[in-house]
Amino acid sequence: MIGSPPCTTFCPLLHIKFTKDEIQKRREEEGEPHIRFCVERYKRQLELDRHFLHEHPRDSASWKMPEMEELIKDRRTFLVEGPMCRWGMTARDNQGNEGFVRKNTRWLTSSQEIAEVLRGSCSNERGGEQHRHVQLIGGGRAAAAAQYPVKLVTAVLRGLQRQLREDARDLHEFHAGPVPDEGELLTGEFPEEEEDDGVGYYDDVHGKKLNEADVKKARALELDWILKQGVLEEAPESECWEHQGRPYTLKWVDTRKAEGLVRSRLVVREIKAAKREDERLEAQDVFSAMPPVESLKILVSHCMTEQVDSQSRPLCLGVWDVSRAHFYGKSRRRVYTTLPEEMAKPGFVARLCKTMYGTQDAAHVWLETWGEQLEANGYTLGKSNPAIFVGEDGESRGMCHGDDFLVVACREELDRFDKVLKQKFELKCMGYMGFAGDLKDELKFLNRTIRLSRSEKLMEIEADQRHVPRLLEELSLVDAKGVPTPRVKR
Repeated sequence: MIGSPPCTTFCPLLHIKFTKDEIQKRREEEGEPHIRFCVERYKRQLELDRHFLHEHPRDSASWKMPEMEELIKDRRTFLVEGPMCRWGMTARDNQGNEGFVRKNTRWLTSSQEIAEVLRGSCSNERGGEQHRHVQLIGGGRAAAAAQYPVKLVTAVLRGLQRQLREDARDLHEFHAGPVPDEGELLTGEFPEEEEDDGVGYYDDVHGKKLNEADVKKARALELDWILKQGVLEEAPESECWEHQGRPYTLKWVDTRKAEGLVRSRLVVREIKAAKREDERLEAQDVFSAMPPVESLKILVSHCMTEQVDSQSRPLCLGVWDVSRAHFYGKSRRRVYTTLPEEMAKPGFVARLCKTMYGTQDAAHVWLETWGEQLEANGYTLGKSNPAIFVGEDGESRGMCHGDDFLVVACREELDRFDKVLKQKFELKCMGYMGFAGDLKDELKFLNRTIRLSRSEKLMEIEADQRHVPRLLEELSLVDAKGVPTPRVKR
């Protein structure tokens, strides 16, 4: 909703033409009721979790109205200002010469993205390209300057588009066609899709329509797990407003995995939420260490080169995947969200007891959580990179990338590591591989295939094959012919 009430009744130029009493009467009869009506509508937008944009000149007396001052103090709104010359607004002076209109304008909005677009200053003040300003007095020039330049309208629309994405609003972008994923390439011919009635569930990654029964089943499974683990608890809405302000909203993210199953994740929109400077976390509180890709190569090389540990026990390589990793860390802050729609109750919100996907510090808290578990069982984390670790005996070496673990050690130590993780986390062991016994010959880690050949006595890492068709298409090499060596001329 955009509000731009007539500013004539609040304009300082009225003092030139009317007495103080006449000005006050005009404001009471014409201007103030209009502003109050706008403020009521803006508040309604906030209640509905929607956005508004209000514009009036910076020096307008309307900004001092009690209703407007109250709205400005609302934590959900942003007040910015900038001159109209930024957007190419021009007018002609008394001699007919064209110049830029400075017209300092103030904007109040609930959209941080739009606020960032509109905030600014004149290029003359920034040391940029200089230009001449003209005055808006006389000849109806002030009235002509009330029209928004096309450049300004375009900027507001772009800010709105970014805000919709930040709010994770459903833009129905799947109408644009399929998305290249997991080997599915665009061919220029879109498959026929069933008529979209705007109702139902859609894949948040691929944009395709999902079976309603599958989505509801996946969401129920996720919600049951959240409640069983005590991830959140009910709290009075007044408590939320006292400590945090507006509660963060939740969003279901549904997608169909490669194996055909639908997976649903309940995500907090804190990362997307507009934050004031004093509410933002420090960098170290949101940072989560990631191991370099070289660490994977070194561990595989160690397993292949050494093949046995110091006690002559055969080395093996194991891979684990922790389920719902971000739900294990205890919340270090007071974070409030709306209750899941399946649990909605008037006057109540959710207080997070543990982190959730979408909270700013979830990845960092998860790093601390699994790190503490390993250290309590004799493992030592790397000093320069805590995502790399060694066992108490110095023989076990491993790494963690997000919620995926890879360890190289003897079979007994891999079994011990498996028990250490299972003490605290639900996980899936993807298996062990190695040259000894009946171990696997192939495992996947981060979509890279680790493979060993017993006959050739070698181990190899194969890159993620899903990238190959995308690279070929981007480089226009889909129809290209191969050559034995690079740089061979035809």
